[in-house]
Amino acid sequence: MSAHQELYMLNHKGDKTDIFANEQTNISWNFGPLSISFDAGLNPPHITVIAKLLGVTIGNVNITPEHPTAKIGGSALGFTAELDISVDFSARTLTITGKVGTPFTGTKSFTKTFHF
Repeated sequence: MSAHQELYMLNHKGDKTDIFANEQTNISWNFGPLSISFDAGLNPPHITVIAKLLGVTIGNVNITPEHPTAKIGGSALGFTAELDISVDFSARTLTITGKVGTPFTGTKSFTKTFHF
């Protein structure tokens, strides 16, 4: 089994996702119409997060140990999303808390933690 296949299986195991410790990691995750992807690099430590709603980019941020939190929000075609992103580089965790609003089902909240 390749590292990519193992990473994929771990990524879909549950609420917490273990990511292999390497120099660069790329992960994608979906919550309804919201798609979040991030690249985590260890040298120098940084995480770039990109959020898309129905395929429309609503924001991207670069998170470093000096600036470990960020917010992204936006809307597309009647759908809305608000995200609070925080990274603990010493614990090697990325936590995203957010809300996604749809014209059909209302607003749903989530919290997702990734380990890198």
